[in-house]
Parts: sequence; C-alpha cells; structure tokens
Amino acid sequence: MKHDPNCSYCQGTGQFLGHAPTCTDDLCALNGDEYSCAGEMQTCDCKVPFTVDDPSKAAWALDKVLTARERLERVKAACQKVIDEAARDVEDAEAFFLPLLELWARENPPTKGKTIRLPTGALAFRTVPGGPRVHDDAAVLAWAREHLPDAVVTKQAILRTAITDYVKATGDVPPGVDVVAPRESFDAKGV
Repeated sequence: MKHDPNCSYCQGTGQFLGHAPTCTDDLCALNGDEYSCAGEMQTCDCKVPFTVDDPSKAAWALDKVLTARERLERVKAACQKVIDEAARDVEDAEAFFLPLLELWARENPPTKGKTIRLPTGALAFRTVPGGPRVHDDAAVLAWAREHLPDAVVTKQAILRTAITDYVKATGDVPPGVDVVAPRESFDAKGV
C-alpha cells in the first residue's frame, strides 16, 4: 500500500512513533525519560489520495459526480412530496377543525379581551379593517395608467448589456462594477 507523502504522522513512510501500549501519562514526551515512555513504531493507515490519472478513473469519478447530482434531484423530489403531503394535511385540518373551533369560541367567548388561551395554543378573534382589496393587479394597473398615474410605480433596474457596452467602449469602470478576465469553465455532464 502506498502512503500519503503529505501525511502529518508518517510523512509517507508508513510508520510513526506512537505511545507504547503501557503509557498512561497525558504529558508523555516520547523521549524515554522517567516520566515518558520511549514510544513504539506504529503502522500508519494513511493512503495516497485518489487521483485521476487514466480514462477508467476519470469515468469512475464522473460517475460519482453524476450519481450524486441524480441523488440530489431524487431527494429534492422526495422532500417536495413530503412538503406537499404536509400542506394537504394542514389544509384538511384547517378546513375541518377551524369552523368547529370558531363555533366553540363564539359560544364560549373569552372573559377578557379577544383571545381564549388553551394548553396547546390560543384561539383569537381580530378585527380586520375593511376597504378596497386589489385582486387583479393587471386590471388595476391598466386602469391606473389612464386614470390615476400617481398610483403606478416604475421599478428601476440596471440594463446590464448597456453597462457592458459602455465599459467596452470607454474603458471606464463605474462604481459597483468589476471587470473579470475571460476563463474557461468546466462541468461534468452525463450521456
């Protein structure tokens, strides 16, 4: 077995000086004096780190990357199923129990305030202010452009292509912009 030349214990030799089996002193200096054991040569279990140095190892390493990515997608899908199921459970529980709880709370109003405290939580009545509620943003936006322009807000954003063209044309780099050197990217893809 080849040993790792960067191993901090054996420096690639496969052996290092360790404590003798009879040594019990936490402050042992491994120098054989009256307070320390003389130590004992032990076999190091370090290995040369994996390297890609031929097509079969490259294929194996690529398969590891692709398998890990596929597993991530499976885990995400499985988690999403659990989340969806939990959301359905919440919808079902709220649809069934909230009307029953509200009916009970109205029949047994709190003695003070608008909240009934229970060992597992609280039932609360709150006054919701009335007034206009927008339910169709597109319709309201079309109407407001013509009848109430002050209600229309324009969102400002940077047109990145214009900034790129400006920097290329002038060489001037505005604050908040970095110029990065072109580079070759690398990715692993399955067949």
